[in-house]
Amino acid sequence: MMRSCIIFLCLAVCSLAQQEKCCVKQEMFAATSGSVTGYHTGDYNGVVGNNVFAVADFIQSKSMANTTLYVEGNTTYMMAINDYKQNTEWTIDFTAKKCEKAPLPEGSKLQRCIPDDATFLEQVTYPGNVLVNFWNMELNTPTQKGQVTLSVTAEDCLTAGVTFVGSTTSSGQEVDALYAAGYYNYKTLSDTSPYFKLPSFCDSSKAIHPKVKDAARRLMKIGFF
Repeated sequence: MMRSCIIFLCLAVCSLAQQEKCCVKQEMFAATSGSVTGYHTGDYNGVVGNNVFAVADFIQSKSMANTTLYVEGNTTYMMAINDYKQNTEWTIDFTAKKCEKAPLPEGSKLQRCIPDDATFLEQVTYPGNVLVNFWNMELNTPTQKGQVTLSVTAEDCLTAGVTFVGSTTSSGQEVDALYAAGYYNYKTLSDTSPYFKLPSFCDSSKAIHPKVKDAARRLMKIGFF
């Protein structure tokens, strides 16, 4: 019995060790996601929902997330455009017609591959016989600390879902957060230039109100962009 257990354990460990970390094959693509975030700070608890249309361009090293935020009964339409070569980030509030240009947070990059420090958890089968691999990793940045579980398709390494449990200090104070997102409707693109055009009001607008800006940033930074 003991020998059988040791053999089974060896097979399981070997299987985990042989699972290769994948990279997204597409150079340019678009996807849609829906997510919900629960957060706690001090005596205040809240829930934020969002829908996102996102674009990734690995050739130009750019990403875009067009987000509809649902916060305390209010709806806000936001967009984040990140240029990783220029180290710049545009945060755009379509509701208030305001935007802000700022340097990207330290260490920001357009993540194409499963991180080296990720640990393989399991492989499951989704409807349609789609194989999906689950990975776990620790997130430790100047503004975010916690555990991330990432699920990607085995064939193309496309993100199927993300969960985050931890805290963020991007608003200037520590906020405990639980985040979950699902991704769908992937589409390969041949040209992304239309998605990175700034609205005309960005040229002369003032900065977004920090509370709105930081809420958008917290929600748009945890996913695969």
